[in-house]
Amino acid sequence: MTVPDEFVVPGALKIERVKFSGNGGFYYLAWQPLMSCICKDSKQLLKFCKWPASTPTGKRLREWIAEVVPEAAEVEPTADTKTII
Repeated sequence: MTVPDEFVVPGALKIERVKFSGNGGFYYLAWQPLMSCICKDSKQLLKFCKWPASTPTGKRLREWIAEVVPEAAEVEPTADTKTII
């Protein structure tokens, strides 16, 4: 199954994943009413959108980001993690 390069909430939010020419990288072009932003990573995109993860749309947005860029999925800490003070 291919993942669309676009996430849309009609009248509220539109995000396009745009590829750079040449090096194979990409960026997100995000639009909300009266403002837009070019985001270079998923963290910056989520900060711009300000959509809570507890809402159905927030969950869908995070799932879409994880599908579009699998390495963008949040990594859970493991038991191997050590704290150095």
